Amino acid sequence: MIPWDVINLQDSVDDRLAAFNALFLTCLDKHAPEKVIKLKYNPNPFINRELRSLIQNKSQLHQIARATGTLEDWNAFKSLKRRIKCAIRQAETDYFNKEILSNKNCRGAIWKTIRRAIPKSSSQQLTYTKDTVSLSNQFNVFFTSVGQQAATSSRKLAVEHGLQVSESVLPVPYPEDELFYFRPVTYEEVNKVILSMPNNKAPGYDKVPVKVIKNCLPEISDTVTTLINLSFESNTFPCEWKKAVVIPHLKEGDHEEADNNRPISLLPVLSKIAERLALIQFTEYLVQKQRLTNHQSGNRKLHSTETISLLITDHIFRAMDEKKITAMVLIDLSKAFDSICHERLLQKLQNVGASSSSVDWFQSYLSDRYQVTRIGQSTSTPLLVKHGVPQGSILGPLLFTIYMNRFTQSCFEL
Repeated sequence: MIPWDVINLQDSVDDRLAAFNALFLTCLDKHAPEKVIKLKYNPNPFINRELRSLIQNKSQLHQIARATGTLEDWNAFKSLKRRIKCAIRQAETDYFNKEILSNKNCRGAIWKTIRRAIPKSSSQQLTYTKDTVSLSNQFNVFFTSVGQQAATSSRKLAVEHGLQVSESVLPVPYPEDELFYFRPVTYEEVNKVILSMPNNKAPGYDKVPVKVIKNCLPEISDTVTTLINLSFESNTFPCEWKKAVVIPHLKEGDHEEADNNRPISLLPVLSKIAERLALIQFTEYLVQKQRLTNHQSGNRKLHSTETISLLITDHIFRAMDEKKITAMVLIDLSKAFDSICHERLLQKLQNVGASSSSVDWFQSYLSDRYQVTRIGQSTSTPLLVKHGVPQGSILGPLLFTIYMNRFTQSCFEL
């Protein structure tokens, strides 16, 4: 038996999480130690027994032709080779057609099948001429400072063009009973969120994958529920859940240049569970109280690029009917998620109805976040992230939507 009760002897959510991690990871290391395995060759699913038999016969004919050297044996080998090539193409076509038809009601499965059917270009393992330890530190400095640089650049442009930059957001008063407060989550809610998470998501700093959490659910569900409720109650997001591992993913160009890479941020699974539960509660409140403008289609349920396109098209047609001119301004925000100012975001959270206690929780969630960058087997030293919403997070898109909420509404009020 694992002595989970010792966790409750700790006062703060950080201490309880540290105690939980110590027990849980020790148990995992004992019963499911991390091992390096060699992946076996996975044959194509459309290669059936008949095709395998023909391929074996081809190999035998090739050996005979090389041994005898006669034209007759070489022709027999080449004839069978052409026959096999045509048979494989037909078998592959039939297989993927069947897969698409069987998944016609599941768009995700169809696209997964299509990606498998498209021939992959040969990819080579990236090699580094520089020391990967120093390179990982250089990349980490770049990734953690890009938000600050973007914010400074935008402020400089505003000054150069004589634009007024507001340092604060005017508060919107709401009655006490209209404010948002986090409520305690139930055992069933936690289980539902965990079981809905896909198994193929990469683990975070603690190296604990989703599948392990699911397999251990009967044993740890109560403890995880208690940790999340204590986080909401104490308005504190645990420090261990704010550590991110960043993996550079090459976009194009020289892979040893940080700017040519996209940072893929990996967060602990437990942190994503807490975020998902917070997202569910806050989104329900925003929808019920209609706190988000109808002109915002990004990162919202039942909204998409299609809905905003329909809205814009409708405005254009109305203007045409009224003999008016329509002007459209398209803005591409550089480093949009990375350059968000935390103080202003917290003010905007208050403006959509977040209570002071929930704002304190969001402040804890945003502050004191550290990340490391991993290149190969080398990991950089941790650095503090001072700007932006967390990359790879669950709450990030909603927080960005709230940050842009008033801006989107103002555009339609001009």
